[in-house]
Amino acid sequence: MLALPVGRIAIGFLVLTGLALPAAAATETVLYSFTNLDGAYPEGNVYLHSGSLYGTGEGDPLDKGDYGQVFKLTKSGDSWKEKSVLVFNGADGAWPEAGLIRDSSGDLYGTTSTGDAYDGGNVFELYRSGGKWVEHTVWAFGGTADDGTLPLCDLVMDKSGNIFGTTFEGGTDNVGTVFELSNTGGVWSETVLHSFGADGDGWEPYAGLLTDGSGTFYGTTIYGAEGRGGEGTIFELFRFRGAWKEKVLYTFTGGADGGEPMGTLIMDENGNLYGTTYAGGVSNFYSDVGTVFELARSGDRWKEKVLHDFGGEGDGWNPRAGLTWGPSGQLYGTTSTGSGIVFELTQSGGAWNEIILHKFGVHPDDSSTGAESGDGSSPYGGVILDQDGDLYGTTTEGGSDNLGTVWEITP
Repeated sequence: MLALPVGRIAIGFLVLTGLALPAAAATETVLYSFTNLDGAYPEGNVYLHSGSLYGTGEGDPLDKGDYGQVFKLTKSGDSWKEKSVLVFNGADGAWPEAGLIRDSSGDLYGTTSTGDAYDGGNVFELYRSGGKWVEHTVWAFGGTADDGTLPLCDLVMDKSGNIFGTTFEGGTDNVGTVFELSNTGGVWSETVLHSFGADGDGWEPYAGLLTDGSGTFYGTTIYGAEGRGGEGTIFELFRFRGAWKEKVLYTFTGGADGGEPMGTLIMDENGNLYGTTYAGGVSNFYSDVGTVFELARSGDRWKEKVLHDFGGEGDGWNPRAGLTWGPSGQLYGTTSTGSGIVFELTQSGGAWNEIILHKFGVHPDDSSTGAESGDGSSPYGGVILDQDGDLYGTTTEGGSDNLGTVWEITP
């Protein structure tokens, strides 16, 4: 798996105050455990369509070069069957870390972090032809001096079919870009909308973009803007007089306000932004293991508020993914370290309260592994919901062969 410079991974459990409450009614089911015969290490979100789940993994069926795959899970009776839709070979991309999106024609789009023509990763398309899935490279990164490389993000598509995303490296200062891909007459072209790294700017965006529907995008960088020692930013990207402009809305300090945001943002009906930080925060037990935050507009400025500090008793550490809205305004998410959890945040009396829906890898003898219990471990991706309110996601480790799982939680 790709190693990221995200620093300060918390280890060890300590006795604490600040209790995180479990939800007795929530039930987790492992839908599928990956093996070396069918791929491994899913890191991104799954995509649900017509009762089937689609996703990506960094491992390969039978280790065919170990470049990764796109998989499909379909329910058959009481079990779920896995099928490799695409196995990457390096020349067409390698090591997909993000989830998939779907256009109005049913075609799937995603990213690989490396490989393809210039070894900078790609955006790929999967479409049906003759009853089979066929892959096409939409854009291979790294072909020009200022192009981005190492895309790790989920993509977003506008109503015109244009694709937007970020790269973790590349660009003018080699610390990442925001890009747009447009299709004209069947030919895709790329426009670099912003290169990170200028004075006061952020650098190295891991997450994808949030669109407000009017052509403005919001995103995060893991580091910046205070030189190359900053703890991340929230930025806005918008068009002004025909050109794209970037504005840093907030800079994290890495202290009580959080640091190193890795997940994609979400927005409420009032335009306030919500997300997670991998590091920072303060708890009564163990600090610097992440937060859930809100960024609200206050006049011409934005004000950040921490809604939850991770690290309380029995709580999770280090959320890598963003948040998902529930049908009643609750927030769902995951944490990645210490086997990981799925959590729910609900608001009552102006305060947000956490309920732990599931702890992964729980085993009487060793709570740090999901392999012994059959449960998953270390969810890097976030949560999706179906129409009944059931939750779905992946773990990058754990399961029967310790190669990751796809799971469902019924609250």
